[in-house]
Amino acid sequence: MPCEENWTIDVVFNSPADTTTRTLVFCINFNGDTISGDVDLLVNGELRDLSLVTGTIRVLPNVLTPNPNRPVRLMSLNFTWGGTRVLLSGTTFPVGAQNRFDGDISAFSVLAAGAPSGATSSAPTEQIVGPSDGDKGTGTGTQT
Repeated sequence: MPCEENWTIDVVFNSPADTTTRTLVFCINFNGDTISGDVDLLVNGELRDLSLVTGTIRVLPNVLTPNPNRPVRLMSLNFTWGGTRVLLSGTTFPVGAQNRFDGDISAFSVLAAGAPSGATSSAPTEQIVGPSDGDKGTGTGTQT
């Protein structure tokens, strides 16, 4: 599927047992303020399919940027990772020629919180070690 925007976002969970940085690659499209697309995990230089992604995006109209065609936006991305629902939310903002993302990530039990319609994990779980229920962390990245 063609993407309106591609994002590469590094996430780190605030767990003393696991401080590994993981790289997520998003292919997202917009329908007004609604996001759809898919997300992959970068493992040893290869992309592994995680799930479909849904979300929202909203422009912050009163935040001044050097280029009004590149506004500051609030973005939330909802997807599954292994058997866990994940919410990645934060701010996108222009830095030089690129757009940056800075946000937080939270993980929830799929049974407790539900998952986006059609969200599945097609890769073996031993290759995609994901977050556990209640994990929190940070995410930073760039539009690619």
